[in-house]
Amino acid sequence: MTLTVVPLLVGTAPDERIALTGDLLPFFIFVVLGGRQPVVVDTGTPGREEVKWRNGMRLVRDEAQEPLATLQAIDVDPSEVELVVQTHLHWDHCGNGALFPNAEFLVQKEELRYAVAPAEGDLELFNANGKGLPKWFDIFDQMTVIEGDRKLGDGMSVVWLPGHTPGSQGLLVGTPTGTVLIAGDTVPTYAHWRGDESRRHIPNDLAVDLDAYARTYDRIDGLGCEVVPSHDLGVLLPGGAGP
Repeated sequence: MTLTVVPLLVGTAPDERIALTGDLLPFFIFVVLGGRQPVVVDTGTPGREEVKWRNGMRLVRDEAQEPLATLQAIDVDPSEVELVVQTHLHWDHCGNGALFPNAEFLVQKEELRYAVAPAEGDLELFNANGKGLPKWFDIFDQMTVIEGDRKLGDGMSVVWLPGHTPGSQGLLVGTPTGTVLIAGDTVPTYAHWRGDESRRHIPNDLAVDLDAYARTYDRIDGLGCEVVPSHDLGVLLPGGAGP
């Protein structure tokens, strides 16, 4: 069994907050192929009009970047997907849950607890700003709520990575070239993971608990894995663009 992590670009948006890598924020769905069934990690952003209405962000997405089109391009029928690992419940990571009507969505208990009543500064991120039901409501009756790590078989396991959000999690994948961690927004870009002259790694500037974040980064270091960030176009290059 040979597992492969496939990043699917489902749009970009201008965003001055990601100065580490420029001013363009890409959005991804990740798919693990090669096991008994494809496993999806996150479902990307909603459509352009919904993103503009809910979040005031200008999403750029051509036809080839429509989530359904990206999945079809790698011969994945979303109606046949049985498992989605939801790294966290921010709007740009759970925007297309309805594409997967037969999937089980793995969500950390602490994530769901926080998403119900987030802190004021996080209301928009969780779509709790009064503009309709949060996008994660689309998958509520398909959620399996877990606590901590969970082995999935086929060389994959979920790891709890609190800090960016209380229930952030990632997916460890054993590949022919080594273990890969699909890290969600715990590691938004390669530059965050590489760090700088003052810090070994740089946390996401959106974080609920920096102490937990530091412990999470220590844990990832101990895993000895290749880190795949959530918002970096470098993941589309052969072999990624990591350190």
